[in-house]
Amino acid sequence: MKNCLVVLGMHRSGTSAFTGILNLLGVNLGTQMLETQPDNPKGFFENKYVVLANDCVFETLNTSWDDTFPFPTDWRNRFEGSQLLEDIRSFLRTEIVDGQLSALKDPRLCKLLPLWLPLFESENITPHIALLIRNPLEIADSLNRRNSFSTEKSLILWMQHMIDAERNTRHLPRGFVKFESLFAQTQQSIEQVFKSACLESPRFSAGNSKELSQFLDQNMRHHEVSEGELDAMCPKVVADYYRLLCKISTQDSATKIDYDELDKLTRQFESSQALFYNPDVVGEKASLGKQLEPAWYEQELRHIKSEFERDKIYREYRYIANTRFLTDFHNRERPALESQVGQLVHTIDEFVGSPPWRVYKKYQETVEKLLPEGTALRLGLRQIRNIIFGSASKPSAFPS
Repeated sequence: MKNCLVVLGMHRSGTSAFTGILNLLGVNLGTQMLETQPDNPKGFFENKYVVLANDCVFETLNTSWDDTFPFPTDWRNRFEGSQLLEDIRSFLRTEIVDGQLSALKDPRLCKLLPLWLPLFESENITPHIALLIRNPLEIADSLNRRNSFSTEKSLILWMQHMIDAERNTRHLPRGFVKFESLFAQTQQSIEQVFKSACLESPRFSAGNSKELSQFLDQNMRHHEVSEGELDAMCPKVVADYYRLLCKISTQDSATKIDYDELDKLTRQFESSQALFYNPDVVGEKASLGKQLEPAWYEQELRHIKSEFERDKIYREYRYIANTRFLTDFHNRERPALESQVGQLVHTIDEFVGSPPWRVYKKYQETVEKLLPEGTALRLGLRQIRNIIFGSASKPSAFPS
């Protein structure tokens, strides 16, 4: 049987420091670790694959670790039979070794542990839990500096992560440890967590004690909040939940009264959330989230193509209809138009050569001969014509 200590806690709660201690004590953390960052210069001690797999889950659900919207109730069903679950099983099979305690750490596991636990069981791995507790206002201050989060958002995230971590692990062997105790009483805190989580106590020596003192320094704790500040600046339900976890951390295990109080505070918090994250708001977010999925783009593309084809067919129908109308009109009116043209031609033919036509032609020839264009008499004749007919613009049968 393989044993794995899963380190849980809200981001910036000391999970990196705790897992760094495990690393110095010889606990197996796997082969691929995240690189250090300016905000965590001593290391995250997170396995790259664990972070990658959890990010993949969040992306599939169109969410992220800092999204305060509740998970959909059926979120685990979306991964049934997926390649991701097979990959996680393969990872556990390879990285969690026999004969040596292993550990996994990623704050995302607070929410995603229900997806991992069945896979632990499939690979005959016994999970043990270490849950880190830190003052929520200290975490809010840290997240404000690193991520520019508001205090209100950070407190909601803290409460969601801690409720999920506690609720998802209540049936498992687990231990609680306060962030400040990890620095003030390192060995005692580690031993207490191992004892509560049903693990054999690690061996502390003069060598690793020196390494621990070098690894843990007070500079790792950048934010401290007093009890008075907690009462003044933190909602009561959050402060009460934090203090109850701190109380449990001093005991071998939680009592029934503790669990009843945890459940009561959880109901208070979740009922408040339900007012803001009501079905209308959640449904709107889900609808917007679908627009990020490939299936939505495929459906939208099919709709656009359908509209284009329908418009194309309509335009072609209108063209054909108009063409038929013009053709029908031409075929229907052509005989009448041809008859009218024939009548005009016949009328003209009859007029040409008639006595009036011959008189007019003789008159026109005489005028052109006796009064050429440009002569004074021709101009006088034009003036007389204008007087007779009233305007030079009116047509006349007489030459000017």
